Amino acid sequence: MSNEDATSTGDDAGSEDDLAEQDAAVVGAAPADEPTDAASVAPEPTHATVEVTYRPGRARVSVDGDLIAGDSPLLIDELEPGSHRIVVEARGFRSFEEEIELSAGERKEVTARLRRIPRQPTAPPGRLSINTRPWSKVFVGSRLLGTTPIAGARVTSGAVRLRLVDRDGRTHTKTVRVPAGGSQRVFYDLGR
Repeated sequence: MSNEDATSTGDDAGSEDDLAEQDAAVVGAAPADEPTDAASVAPEPTHATVEVTYRPGRARVSVDGDLIAGDSPLLIDELEPGSHRIVVEARGFRSFEEEIELSAGERKEVTARLRRIPRQPTAPPGRLSINTRPWSKVFVGSRLLGTTPIAGARVTSGAVRLRLVDRDGRTHTKTVRVPAGGSQRVFYDLGR
């Protein structure tokens, strides 16, 4: 084989490689702006995410009735697309409820502004003076007021249910109305 033949064979081999690369580029290659690896193609999102922000910080959050643990802001992901009911509750506050609609891949923010439930004003206590015949121990609930006669014992105002235990151990119940901020005097004859 002559040098000339070797050179031409080398040139031919180089030309064949160039042609093979060109054929690969034409037949199976993707354009330069598309990824060539199937694993690098991002899958379409199938779930949605909600971020719930709330005050006070000790609230309970539920989505569709399921309690979700965490602190505000609470990130809830892996939600199916569709309608979801968000409820935020805290003791002493009105509950917050919102119905949201989510699409796949969507991220939505929900801000729950809980409003404090106003406290009902409580009536001021009253004073109760009580005497019985025979003497008795006087209870309001489980609280012993004392043994009769009792003067000016502080009790809740309104209807007060008394439990009287006489000297023989018999129990009597009586209800007395005590005015708010006022006083009431009563006498019971337990021997009758």
